[in-house]
Amino acid sequence: NNAGVMLLGRVTELTPERIDAMIDINLRGVINGTQLALERFRAPGVGKIVNTASTAGEWGIRGASVYSATKFGVIGFSQAVRQELRGDGEPIEISVLIPGIVNTRLTRGVPHAKTPTAEPEDIAKVALKALNGKRFIYHAPPIVGPVIRTFDMLPRAVNARLQRALGFQDP
Repeated sequence: NNAGVMLLGRVTELTPERIDAMIDINLRGVINGTQLALERFRAPGVGKIVNTASTAGEWGIRGASVYSATKFGVIGFSQAVRQELRGDGEPIEISVLIPGIVNTRLTRGVPHAKTPTAEPEDIAKVALKALNGKRFIYHAPPIVGPVIRTFDMLPRAVNARLQRALGFQDP
């Protein structure tokens, strides 16, 4: 379940139309796709949903505040649906694919970050693992997950300095 547009700009620069477009596609699109998938999977009583978010949904990214918000929303929505399915005893599974920067048209306007850029084929391999796996979160490339978890354990000031060094925050 992959829906995404990244209309860059600081929140004060984005028009209501651009904000609505990102919310409609990035978040509402994933919600609608999940609802449709659940309808199909309920009859046979089995299925796996993999919703695509972004590392911007784990770390807010400067100049991409609304995009980050929609991807945070995809992760939170997927967590809540997972709890609903488990609480109802449903055999349907849900996971979230969290790619970093991928070499596609979507990321061409992204400010330079000093992190590896993945190719779409790399993301597809991780998506297949997510489809067949049991974990909730799948980072692509896989090194992204441990890096984010390590940064998140650091004191806020150290974390911010490292994010600035990597190009994710203003200098």
